[in-house]
Amino acid sequence: MRKEDQDQLEERDAALSDADISDAYLYLLGRLLVLQQEHVDTRSIGFRWNELVHREAGSVGWSRPNPDIACSDAWIAVDESSCTIIDVPPIVDRYYTVHVLNMWGETVANLNERNYPAHPWGRFALCLAGSQVELPPGTHRIDMQGKKARVFAHLEIGEDLQVAAALQQRFMMHATGSPVIDEAVDMFVFTNETLPGVECLETAIAVLESDPDVNPNMGVIQEKVRALAVAAGDPTQRAHIDAVIRHDALPMLRQRAARLGAGVNGWCTYRAGGTYGYDWLMRTVVNLSAMWTNTSNEVLRSESNTPLDGSRTPAA
Repeated sequence: MRKEDQDQLEERDAALSDADISDAYLYLLGRLLVLQQEHVDTRSIGFRWNELVHREAGSVGWSRPNPDIACSDAWIAVDESSCTIIDVPPIVDRYYTVHVLNMWGETVANLNERNYPAHPWGRFALCLAGSQVELPPGTHRIDMQGKKARVFAHLEIGEDLQVAAALQQRFMMHATGSPVIDEAVDMFVFTNETLPGVECLETAIAVLESDPDVNPNMGVIQEKVRALAVAAGDPTQRAHIDAVIRHDALPMLRQRAARLGAGVNGWCTYRAGGTYGYDWLMRTVVNLSAMWTNTSNEVLRSESNTPLDGSRTPAA
């Protein structure tokens, strides 16, 4: 490294306040929580990329149970030469959505008749933005900024479980080619109950570079993360950084998580979910409390597919 660059890094590190340390750590943690899940699913559980797993309709024997919804899920990998095809069967008078999220836990798309009225079902392709991939005729292309994604296909069970289960099996997925799949960045192993301290900063820069945060104006907070990662390598600063994380940042995060669910339209749910703009702290809170949360437009709907409104509840 040039002396001029080193001098700039030292000046930037020295300028980090305790508030900067908390902000940088909590921003990074939002991505680490998703990365941790990628490690668990692909290394420990054995998920295969671009293969849809159909969960037993009505089952509660997995990590995201909902007895009213049949769910299938997958981890997606694309590159410059391969897209992932998702086939959605014709569905009428039954709630469904194919929920696509990026590697920061944010919604990329919901494939359904509400968002794609001209193409409510049929063939969709998740592709890396800018890639030149020949797709089958009639395919609706969805561009992603990153090379990986998480997908959940949700289908209302309704009155007949067998009919729903048969329809669920008609959701299909395959890659158009053989994408080169980057290994998940090595990271300090943790759980949601035992969140990491300063040790997670050892691979922080590689984590930032592993998948883009496409929300606007994230450059400043990402620079704070980079500066914090460099500072954490200095033994004279490391103990202080860890103390700020454990005594300031983590208690604040737990408090924010406890205050979630104040309600939307009179219904108890997350005030924000699925998309966050610059509110990276809310994204981290939701990733900790309920990762893969969808947008309120999708999770708060009535049988007639209109947004729920608690103010219309009949008086007792």
